[in-house]
Amino acid sequence: MIEYAVGRLWTEMPKEFLDFINPAAALVPMPRSAPFPPRQANVLWVPQRICHALAAVQLGARVLPCLKRATAVQKSATAGPGMRPDAAAHLASFHAEGAIDPPDEITIVDDVITKGATLLAAASALQKAFPRASIKGFALIRTMGLVPEIERLVHPVLGEVTHTTWGGTLRLP
Repeated sequence: MIEYAVGRLWTEMPKEFLDFINPAAALVPMPRSAPFPPRQANVLWVPQRICHALAAVQLGARVLPCLKRATAVQKSATAGPGMRPDAAAHLASFHAEGAIDPPDEITIVDDVITKGATLLAAASALQKAFPRASIKGFALIRTMGLVPEIERLVHPVLGEVTHTTWGGTLRLP
């Protein structure tokens, strides 16, 4: 299914999206909400599968799983109202490992983006590990909030995630 979704994205991608994506970028999969168990070979890691699918259609050069969770955070998908971890909590839980061949361009890849706190924290952690790298983010799915009607299932958009003055994050669109 991931390969199908990436294939659809590839065929329906607007030109400005192609200008945003760098085929030479290292694709860094977003870590899960908890550190991997010691035997991680059988663990489903959706962002890593998305990375491989993106690389297969030349939307990235290599998969670089250099961002790890040192400590667990509350899983956003199951968090109650007001209980989602903020960017600071995510950043405190991340550990970025250096690479023998440091990338000039990095695209962080996640399956779903809601407010962008995880993505913003991941970018901060990677910027410390790779200070010369240009870092962007990609999510296969974005939440839409309480919209009355969804007009298109495949609708690539470019946006921005920023810190707010009250300590949260804001994703536009």
